[in-house]
Amino acid sequence: MIPGKIYGNCIVINSLPADASGYEPDPSAEVYYEVVRVMESRFLFLPDHLERLKKSLQKSGMDYPGDETILQSLKRLISDAPEKTGNVRISLYKNPEGQMNCVVHFVTHFYPTEEMYEKGVRTLTFQHTRPRPGVKKWDADFRKRVNDFIAGNKIYEAILQNEDGTITEGSRSNIFFISRTGDIVSAPSQVILQGITRKYVIEIIQNLNVPLKESLIHPEHLDRFESCFITGTSPKVLPVYALDHVSFNAGNPLLRSIMDAFNSLVGKHLTIL
Repeated sequence: MIPGKIYGNCIVINSLPADASGYEPDPSAEVYYEVVRVMESRFLFLPDHLERLKKSLQKSGMDYPGDETILQSLKRLISDAPEKTGNVRISLYKNPEGQMNCVVHFVTHFYPTEEMYEKGVRTLTFQHTRPRPGVKKWDADFRKRVNDFIAGNKIYEAILQNEDGTITEGSRSNIFFISRTGDIVSAPSQVILQGITRKYVIEIIQNLNVPLKESLIHPEHLDRFESCFITGTSPKVLPVYALDHVSFNAGNPLLRSIMDAFNSLVGKHLTIL
């Protein structure tokens, strides 16, 4: 089954509508994917997502089918589906005949509440090292384990730790820390899946002339930081009030400035098909 529970009854395969209830692709296929936020039929950061999808395939020695098939599939989905806002998954995989299939559909999502944006969310560390950080490829075993961990502990997100214990990123987000002197720290780009939201947040940080350092952080050093936040397709920029036993200030003025700046630029990066 293509990863991510299909939301609604619409699914499009290679630009053509299909029966979502009876859709069963090859479960052994290697699936490369992106999840794009849709806001009133407009796709957020769509060119960035397509570029990252292209790079994931190229790094895996696979040919990218080109933007046109994907764009036509997305256009058909938005036209046919009653949903006009939510998250859409783009999946690329080869069928048994070796042909590349493009499958798009809405997936279930959870956006943070206003209270979460105000007070922050609770997170816990989770042991996992991405085998190929720069490639967005579906890993069903990892996703099940981490989803069970998140649900079982009633937390918003699991923060990944490498084998050496250092913190890298969230299971579906990137993470930043604000020091007590106002500097910002995030994990090195080469050891994480570089999020699209992360890219624009880094630009905001640079425009604010705030020092940004890429460095791995050990949990023992978390108390050196005043604030923490995660970034991603669904959370956008979301404060963290706790990571394991360490508490953070969700109302940090710099954090609030970053949140406001990100929300302001969203409207400039919406694509209508």
